[in-house]
Amino acid sequence: MEIPAFWFRHAAISVADLEETVAWYQRCLGFELVGKEYVPPVGAVVATLARGGVELEVFCREGSAPMTEERKDPDLDPRTQGVKHFCLGTDRLEELVAHLREQGVEIVVGPVRMGPNTLYYIHDNNGNPIELMQRD
Repeated sequence: MEIPAFWFRHAAISVADLEETVAWYQRCLGFELVGKEYVPPVGAVVATLARGGVELEVFCREGSAPMTEERKDPDLDPRTQGVKHFCLGTDRLEELVAHLREQGVEIVVGPVRMGPNTLYYIHDNNGNPIELMQRD
């Protein structure tokens, strides 16, 4: 079976102040606010920002732990494993999921509808979450 094509869709970050962060990305990098919604399973408000083909999800959850100083330093951050998640977009979501299942990959979440999208979550071999998304 040919592996279906996919592409990098977005990165996600978790922050203490959603409005301040959205304003910074708009002001400093030219992102536009696409939408904002409360996501009950995560217990967070999520803002989606976009510029060109790049999307960014900004999560704000009351009571979340602040980033450590080590995580803020790009030379020290590699000492801490993992990411929030990254997303791969595809026009052939169900085929990609079938391929991953054939490879023994567990589907952690999905299918889930979120706005005009269908998504799944899987883990890589280190436990890092990966979102798979198709815009309908």
